[in-house]
Amino acid sequence: MQRTALREARELKGWTLEEAAEYIGVDKNTVWRWEQGISTPYTYHTERICRAYGLTAAQLGLPQRNPRKGPPGRAKPLLKPVEDEQQELEAARRRLVCMIGDDLPLRLSCLMDDWLMHARFTSSLSKLQRQVSREVESYDTMKQQDHPNHAGIDEGRRTALRTLALIPLQALGLGIVASRVKLAWSPQEFLTHCAAGVTACYHLAKGQHEDIAIAFDAITGYLPTLQTMVKESSIHRKEAAQLAAQCLLLKARLALHREGPQRAGNYAQQALTYAEESGELALQLVIFHDLEWLSVCSKQGKQALNAALRTQHLLDHATEPIPSLIKSKALAAIAEGQAYNHYQQDALAASAQMYDAFASASDDERFVYVEHDGPTFYDAKTYYYLGQYSDAYNVFEKILDPQTQALKVPVASERSRISVINHMVLAALKRPNKDKELIVPLWMAGMQGAKNLRSEHRYEEALAAYGIMEALWSDDAQIRDLRDLMGRW
Repeated sequence: MQRTALREARELKGWTLEEAAEYIGVDKNTVWRWEQGISTPYTYHTERICRAYGLTAAQLGLPQRNPRKGPPGRAKPLLKPVEDEQQELEAARRRLVCMIGDDLPLRLSCLMDDWLMHARFTSSLSKLQRQVSREVESYDTMKQQDHPNHAGIDEGRRTALRTLALIPLQALGLGIVASRVKLAWSPQEFLTHCAAGVTACYHLAKGQHEDIAIAFDAITGYLPTLQTMVKESSIHRKEAAQLAAQCLLLKARLALHREGPQRAGNYAQQALTYAEESGELALQLVIFHDLEWLSVCSKQGKQALNAALRTQHLLDHATEPIPSLIKSKALAAIAEGQAYNHYQQDALAASAQMYDAFASASDDERFVYVEHDGPTFYDAKTYYYLGQYSDAYNVFEKILDPQTQALKVPVASERSRISVINHMVLAALKRPNKDKELIVPLWMAGMQGAKNLRSEHRYEEALAAYGIMEALWSDDAQIRDLRDLMGRW
């Protein structure tokens, strides 16, 4: 006997047999046999069918194995409201922290098991990413690690993040043949693990070169399968596009240090294409910031200004609320792009708005891909690009102590910390009063930091600063001796 309710539920969603099969994790002939009453789905598949259509087994005309008792005549809803899920996740997180303590690998494992066991696929993957990030940040606070991404980080944290990043690669066999591999997991399960892996990669990429290399290789491995899903999946296209954009955005940031600004810019342009496919405005705004920044790194002033103007256009014509932290990041792009092209009034106005937006940001707005270094960092760079080097140095000094190289306020990554040092050196060299005794040790810290990161870009910044020092103090033996520190890694 045909299961009319099952077929009508699929048609009400506007799904073909192929689309329903993709979501459930079977082939289209199996779905057709279920609808025709030729065969009956297993319990596992019944749960996925109910989740897909938002209906109970009884409403779909499917047998209920081990039905839950409830009031007569009232079907117990299968799915909880999204806000209830979020409250439940937060309560579970607090219980885990109390029970597990500072065992980060176990905390992350329990989080993933809980998410998958309760099939929280109705929740946004961004919520899972925020949950993973909160576990990592909670661990850092518990361990009282002021700068958890610098040298000397404990191996437990590093191992936990590396494991989370590599699970999709090990379990799914991603790589050069990924587009031809039939996934053992359902597409939604793959996307869930991939979202957690991308989050781990963003945290790894904040550290030293070993972790940067792992993050770069992992996201490169995710991309073929994600890109295939964007092309071929009608149900999961937007989720896959969002994760592909996140991967390419991180790849652009890391490629600046590994492959140069031109390749990095190519990755960022690809990231923007996928972000537009996903429809996520916040992600598009962050990518435009990086496009502006990479244009500056390439000394392409017109491209930097174009990215700034396109960012302003998105802000002015947004059809949805923009989180304050994202707005602050976007305004930083506008300020820097205008400053690099010497539009002082517009640059300083955008910088002031950036501070205001940042002040109203909340913790719930911390998307893993944002990597916000704080408004002071972007304000200092705005002054630097305007050629106001004394003002730039004074603002950088609010971020980092030039005597000890210790941070006064946090920045997003080790890459950012070395950028602050290098720009402080350049600003100090270009302002009227040049203090060689202050500049030299600061420059040495920046050069060593670039070598620790194995960052070509940071290394080139340090070389540019040395060129100025050599011109200013050409007869100084101390300056000549610094050449011995400039060997590559």
